[in-house]
Amino acid sequence: MATSFVPLRLRSRGSRLAGTIPAGDLPAHLKRLGFTAGALMDIGNLYGAIEFYEACLAEEIKPIIGTEVACPVLGKRVGLIALSREGFGNLCRVVTDVGLRADLLLSESIEADHAGLAALTQHPEYAASLARSLGRDRVWVEIVPNRQSASTIRE
Repeated sequence: MATSFVPLRLRSRGSRLAGTIPAGDLPAHLKRLGFTAGALMDIGNLYGAIEFYEACLAEEIKPIIGTEVACPVLGKRVGLIALSREGFGNLCRVVTDVGLRADLLLSESIEADHAGLAALTQHPEYAASLARSLGRDRVWVEIVPNRQSASTIRE
């Protein structure tokens, strides 16, 4: 039975200390669980992207490629998703920029190479900054369980 829910934060062993499964094994698990799509979102890299993409095609699962990149302003990570081939190329450039220059703000890198990218953030206060670079229609605020008080959530 297919589900309309799409997991957008799958991690493989490419995410050091956060994932253990090979990226190429994820699509078979997605199919077994009834998913029709899934997003590989390893932390700070795209090491498993091609392996995941090819395995998704073999399993007839829609592959979504992304990564979580550091956001020094928040001291957190922001998820970036490639919406197209051009977006994948830009995602590769952003990951490289962030990895090579510790002083580079994520929004600066995204602004330079933003075509075909979308962002996921758990931080509503950072969504406006991302929207200036990507456009409002390509920034999504995630709703996630939070152990802190619900009073910290703002519109």
